[in-house]
Amino acid sequence: MDEGKAQYYYYAVNWLRKVRAAQLQLGQSENWKRYRKTLLQTHARKRKLVSMLQQRDLT
Repeated sequence: MDEGKAQYYYYAVNWLRKVRAAQLQLGQSENWKRYRKTLLQTHARKRKLVSMLQQRDLT
């Protein structure tokens, strides 16, 4: 994601889904929400990535 290679966003988002599931299972939903917010702020100009993050059960 940091390198801006849009062809790899799909893989990054899939990993983030796994991270989210693990965080929720451990009862750390607040940590996940903070991390997701940081990701959205950091990559706000990458419209494709932001759209994928918002659509892929990452809320």
